[in-house]
Amino acid sequence: MEKIYLDRQQCERFEVPYTSSDGELIVHASTLLESKWSGYDSEHTEYLQGFGDVYVHLVRNDIEDSPGWFRVVDTCNSFG
Repeated sequence: MEKIYLDRQQCERFEVPYTSSDGELIVHASTLLESKWSGYDSEHTEYLQGFGDVYVHLVRNDIEDSPGWFRVVDTCNSFG
C-alpha cells in the first residue's frame, strides 16, 4: 500500500482538499490513525502502525488521485 484514504471529515480537520485540487499534508502516523472517527480497516491500520513514531508526508494530485486518496511520498522523525 502506498496510498492512504482520508474521508471528508479528516480532510476538513487537516485542512486539505478531499477532491478537485492538489493537496499536501505532513502528519504524525498515530495522529492520522486516530483521526478516523469510524476507524481504519485492518489493512490501513497495519500500514499506519508500521510507520511507528514518525511523520508521514502525503500528497494528492487531482488528475492522478481519486477523491480522498493521498500518496505517501516520505517519512521523517521530526517536523518543523
